[in-house]
Amino acid sequence: KMVMTKTFSNFDKFGLESFADKLTTYLQVESKFVDESFVLSLNSEFGSGKSTFFEMWANKLKSAANTFEVVYINAWESDFQGDPLLAIVSCLLNLLRPSKDIEPIKETAGKLCKFALSIGNDVVQRFTGVDVIKAGQYAESKDGIAKPEIGHACFQLYQERHNLFEKLKNLLRDVTGKSEYPILIIIDELDRCRPNYAIEFLETIKHFFDINGLIFVIGVDRNQLASSAKALFGQQLDFDEYYRKFAHRNASLPVKSQHMTEQFCRKLVSEYLSDDAFGKKSRFSYAKHDSYRIENIVELCKTFSLNARQIHEFFRITAHVLSSVK
Repeated sequence: KMVMTKTFSNFDKFGLESFADKLTTYLQVESKFVDESFVLSLNSEFGSGKSTFFEMWANKLKSAANTFEVVYINAWESDFQGDPLLAIVSCLLNLLRPSKDIEPIKETAGKLCKFALSIGNDVVQRFTGVDVIKAGQYAESKDGIAKPEIGHACFQLYQERHNLFEKLKNLLRDVTGKSEYPILIIIDELDRCRPNYAIEFLETIKHFFDINGLIFVIGVDRNQLASSAKALFGQQLDFDEYYRKFAHRNASLPVKSQHMTEQFCRKLVSEYLSDDAFGKKSRFSYAKHDSYRIENIVELCKTFSLNARQIHEFFRITAHVLSSVK
């Protein structure tokens, strides 16, 4: 079964293309005023269509000239692996064309991965109590990771890992510096991750990928992310002030306006409830609607401030009922 590529021309029920174009221009200009990477937080609640917007926007950017090199990362899909650094590096390597620059990055990232396997990352150590000294004995010296003496294990393992981090960061800085266009990294589904992983992802972007030529757009439900941060740091946390250190700017996906909701509903009326829709799906052909019935449906969705996922579900259930009974 072929999967349709989502574009603004075939899938944009909200009419978000103009917003996407403004966002593109904004990033092109604003990113020039920071010395390292630029981070924009795009806020929108669960089920509001962030992922669909990102897919349409990324596809438009990939087909356009003179904009960005685009990387899309679903943070939730990498959550179970527990290493945001390798998740981001892996996606960057997929973007970069094969060259002599890539092999050193793969080699260095691979060594860091061995550290993760042998001693665990900070989160694993904290929650599982892995014995870092004992685990250090499993590090393979042939890969350049020395087997530490017991007395100096902690310090030596830390120093080895720190050196590899610095080497990898410098390698990535060299590669991004050669890119013809800025690299836009879209991070989706961060707010669906486990609290510790979501915060670790943000910390990784802030402290490791602070590299000129990289632009991050993080799609989040701020309320959910705030809950994750407070679960780790306590309910007294001032989340807005905490989040400010990660994101240079904040924007909101404008899908909850009355105009946007109305446009979305009317598209779905045509897709799910029109005579044409019932005919295509071999359902019982529902009588033509009186116009006020359609207005009732639109007003209901606006009044109850339903998000995109809820509105979709409403229309699916309605269409099912109308095709099952006369």
